[in-house]
Amino acid sequence: MIDSLRHAFRLAHIARTLARHDALFPLALVDHMPLAFRFAQAAAGWRLPGKKKSEGRPGQRLARALQSLGPAFIKLGQGLSTRADLVGEEVAGDLSELQDRLAPFDSATARAIITRELGTPVETLFESFEDAPVAAASMAQVHYAITSDGRAVAVKVLRPGLEEAFQRDLATFEWAARLAERALAESRRLRLV
Repeated sequence: MIDSLRHAFRLAHIARTLARHDALFPLALVDHMPLAFRFAQAAAGWRLPGKKKSEGRPGQRLARALQSLGPAFIKLGQGLSTRADLVGEEVAGDLSELQDRLAPFDSATARAIITRELGTPVETLFESFEDAPVAAASMAQVHYAITSDGRAVAVKVLRPGLEEAFQRDLATFEWAARLAERALAESRRLRLV
């Protein structure tokens, strides 16, 4: 029961985030959308007095929403960016921005993760370590460094909290899929679980 409540609250947060970014439009692509999502889609059209319309094209708004929801959703967006047949060329192009142009996390955090994972301070491991990452993606970012024996290397550092966030979201996805398969006969053919 507690897990179901936790998952239901997570789904409500997801729907609220999509609505806040005015990014519920992909739900219209689903023929047999559950009633709760149809309600969320309709609610997105209702605006509080003084609430400004979200900026950007639909795909840009969706990319921002997915990025704010975390790594599992960024991966979903990356997958959709390769499926112009499902989301259209413009949305797919906007979602492709999620491929490798994400905001990096700070270098102090990267250094702390390296030190914790390898059990040795960065200053001991490397002769030099570039604090500015050369790339930042959904799962990790990359820093150039020179090892203490003089080799040039690229150090890939996983985003903080990545594993926990993925486990939480995958558990919620599975819960929602099971619920949909029990509640909606037409969803069984999709094999959501």
